[in-house]
Amino acid sequence: MECALHLEKSVNQSLLERHKLAADKNDPHLCDFIYLNEQVKSIKELGDHVTNLRKMGAPEAGMAEYLFDKHTLGHSNDS
Repeated sequence: MECALHLEKSVNQSLLERHKLAADKNDPHLCDFIYLNEQVKSIKELGDHVTNLRKMGAPEAGMAEYLFDKHTLGHSNDS
């Protein structure tokens, strides 16, 4: 989960750089095309998940990861 958060932050930085370049070149279409709000929402969600996992004692506590997966992400073995 921490790796996913790091990746999202890297992608966000790249998008910010592209957005600045588009703004500098007066390209409003590209500025609109780059979905910065969606990226920020994704980073926030992943950050919240990482925080919750740390509070639960992950990665030291294997049960924490299992419970997080089952209850937060909605995965179930009830099939």
